[in-house]
Amino acid sequence: MNRTPVIVLSVAVLGVGLAAGYWLGHRTPATASAPAGDKQVLYWYDPMKPDQHFDHPGKSPFMDMQLVPKYPEGGATSEGSVRIDPTMVQNLGMRTATVEMGTLAGGLHVPATIGWDLRQATAISARADGVIDKLYVRAPFEHVTAGQPLASLIAPEWNSAAQEYLALGAARSWMDARCNPRRMTV
Repeated sequence: MNRTPVIVLSVAVLGVGLAAGYWLGHRTPATASAPAGDKQVLYWYDPMKPDQHFDHPGKSPFMDMQLVPKYPEGGATSEGSVRIDPTMVQNLGMRTATVEMGTLAGGLHVPATIGWDLRQATAISARADGVIDKLYVRAPFEHVTAGQPLASLIAPEWNSAAQEYLALGAARSWMDARCNPRRMTV
């Protein structure tokens, strides 16, 4: 039995079916439109930038992708209300209750982060090589007053400059002896 004509006919039908599917798929524009039913599109938006709304379907100017239609929600919501997907509520274990005025009984423990104003912080640098001998302010961000010592610093450069100043203060020059004979020591 010769199967060649059956195989050729099957391949031809398959090829015609693929070509027809390709032609029908590209013949219809790929724009987002309202689904069959009574829902009306409120606006179109880019899923990557959902805050930007458009009046007509087409491609997004931001991401080169098709705009997605936004339909009105099923329930009526007020302007200031918040709606959370029921699946998300279930996953998070959220519970809702009606807001009531009242007084809290006992304490309230709330997680928080305490910070300081970084614009008020001041960095102090010694501009000399040295070692801190004694620290008068020990805790970070401890309040200090003007003129309060912060630390004692041992700096060899400063030590030699101070010794030189003291040595020069006790020295007498020849000019000083001629101008003021009473200060001259023999």
